[in-house]
Amino acid sequence: MKICIDGIGTAKLPGTGLYTYTYELLQNLFCIYPQPDYHLIWDESSPINQWENRRNVDFLPLMRRNESDNSKAILEYLTGNGINLFHSPNNGLSIPLEGEKGTCKYVMTIHDVIAFTNPEMVDDKYLRRFQLTLPKAAEKADKIIAVSGSIKNQLMNVLGVPDDKIDVIYPGCSNQFRPLDKENCREFIKNQYHIQGDIIFYAGSIHIRKNLVTLLRVFSDIKKNNKGLKLVIAGKIEGKRQEHYSILKDLAKYLKIEDDLIFVGIVDYKYMSYFYNASRCFVNLSDYEGFPMTAIEAINCGIPTICSNIQPFLETVGDKALLVNPKNQEEIKNAILEALDRKNQVWDLMNDSNSIEKEYSWNETIRNYVRLYENLLWG
Repeated sequence: MKICIDGIGTAKLPGTGLYTYTYELLQNLFCIYPQPDYHLIWDESSPINQWENRRNVDFLPLMRRNESDNSKAILEYLTGNGINLFHSPNNGLSIPLEGEKGTCKYVMTIHDVIAFTNPEMVDDKYLRRFQLTLPKAAEKADKIIAVSGSIKNQLMNVLGVPDDKIDVIYPGCSNQFRPLDKENCREFIKNQYHIQGDIIFYAGSIHIRKNLVTLLRVFSDIKKNNKGLKLVIAGKIEGKRQEHYSILKDLAKYLKIEDDLIFVGIVDYKYMSYFYNASRCFVNLSDYEGFPMTAIEAINCGIPTICSNIQPFLETVGDKALLVNPKNQEEIKNAILEALDRKNQVWDLMNDSNSIEKEYSWNETIRNYVRLYENLLWG
């Protein structure tokens, strides 16, 4: 069997959820399901370090040109190499939309439908590309993987995708995210990032929908009685995130917390578990999520986790996190203070992290993928 997977998320998007998903998908497929011949679409400007010596992996170095040229190159590769199944893990954006696919089966993973449900939350370039491509890709695909039940419902309601065309398969969470020695992790953060003191941690997109303005205001209030406390934010701050980053920096000066607000930019994936374990709590106040991987990583590390009370968090982390109204500053403040105290409910949540670890195992996720692949190819 020949399986082709778009690996550009791993090549070009470090520090993003798509990087984590694509990297773990490939790494675990190669280990758990080594039988097929794998072909990876790769960005030709990026070095191939992880898998270049695997005997059953070939690469298509793809120059990033326009969408039409890329789609044509992918289709020619699939048909020319007799690929049996092509998996596009990036919301289907690499599914070839023109031309005959022959016997090759198309699978796509959908992480969000935000361009349709909340178009005001995305920039114009992404909006146009997503709204143009996703409906066509969904129609062309033989099977769609939704990362949560919430995303499946949005696909059905917004795009009219049939129920039986969508499988909900939760992404797994890497076993690197587990409780580690807290003092060692704090020492690592101190030596590598020059951060000392107690940490409230956020990791993710620097975007208005993440309610970071609200988090800064809450942090400013909490700081009055917690002098050594730091708010550490991990995520890309360049490019289209620069404008919101600047707004947050200006707000920090206004609130007089600029010395205690630390933007660390993109953190190397292998160091993320140190940040979680070095933190007193993790906060994600997002207005929109597909699958809240960073919250699950934090819970797996045994860290008190505070999340928005929207459906994706209710579905995936349930009672393993403190769920709050992301617009209610007093509610958020009380939750963070409870987490900092590490008493009562929060302590119980921390001790129960093993149950969520079993729920989001990459072993189980890969078994579900293999069943899907083989059912498509052989029935």
